[in-house]
Amino acid sequence: MSRLLKEAADIVHNITDCTKPIISAINGTAVGAGLAVALTADISIAAESARLTDGHLKLGVAAGDHAAIIWPLLCGLAKARYYLLTSGFIDGREAERMAW
Repeated sequence: MSRLLKEAADIVHNITDCTKPIISAINGTAVGAGLAVALTADISIAAESARLTDGHLKLGVAAGDHAAIIWPLLCGLAKARYYLLTSGFIDGREAERMAW
């Protein structure tokens, strides 16, 4: 388990520490670590039909990794809590409105 936590932390650290700009494109469904990578990029572009979610609770585990760090920074604590505790989907249009 500690190896998994280290890998999750390394994902965020390596993206934020990269000396080159990182641009992500989300076109479809983005979940979990893939979504965290996409949203941690310097520029994130999502199609209106993109579907974003964190599925930790659907798997029966708590969102305590990179999602718990990134979501509040991007959309505020109240919305982050709602989406992380419900595993609700956000489409690309709503994500842009939330100022991701």
